[in-house]
Amino acid sequence: MIITPASDSTTWGSVFWTSPRIGAWMPEWPPPAAIDNSPYAATISGTHLLTTGTADTALGVSMAKDYALDSATGWITINYTINSSKEQKAAPWEVSRVPRGGITFFPLGSSLTKGPLTVTQSDGIVWFDDASKSATSADGSKLFADGMSGWEAYAFGGNLFLKRFADQPASAQAPGEGEICIYPGATWLEFEVEGPYTQIAKGGSLAWKMQWKLVKIPSSVSVAAGSASLLAFVQQQLAP
Repeated sequence: MIITPASDSTTWGSVFWTSPRIGAWMPEWPPPAAIDNSPYAATISGTHLLTTGTADTALGVSMAKDYALDSATGWITINYTINSSKEQKAAPWEVSRVPRGGITFFPLGSSLTKGPLTVTQSDGIVWFDDASKSATSADGSKLFADGMSGWEAYAFGGNLFLKRFADQPASAQAPGEGEICIYPGATWLEFEVEGPYTQIAKGGSLAWKMQWKLVKIPSSVSVAAGSASLLAFVQQQLAP
């Protein structure tokens, strides 16, 4: 469900960045290697995988990631930390690259900018069906929105990739960004979530929690944009 280097040698996997990119990253592309593709040091602590990245001196941050699986529920909890060597304002930003051709959907909050995507809406849910794989973005534009209820889902190949997080108000979004973002790449789709835009003190840190779940979709569930049974299946996964 996540693109590997075999599919795309430069844009793959799931990464953790600071937002916004415009005005903060120099240059604005490619991403700083320390927070994108440089190796992380990894250790095991009990049931947790702890990884620590190197510092990017220009951006003034280093990243840490703590992964833990709850085998009883299937949820993977990722505790991210932005460590800042200077005073700055930033938001946590998770970008997961998934295969093209699936259906992305999420509950809509107060705002939606569709960008290059054609979406449908029903019962408060925004649906993007990428079956045609025809959406492109030559200028780098993307869908960004204020979400609601703290989840985003991607259905592909009979599987559901579900993200759960603390919902944030639209006022907490980074400039020019959104809580939910979707970007169409050549062979991948960026399935993104951003946290609150927060002031970080020099020598301080910003923690942010994300949860993932991957489950098979039952044959009784209709996998289509606007599907009531697919939405009900997601709600089952989110239930305590």
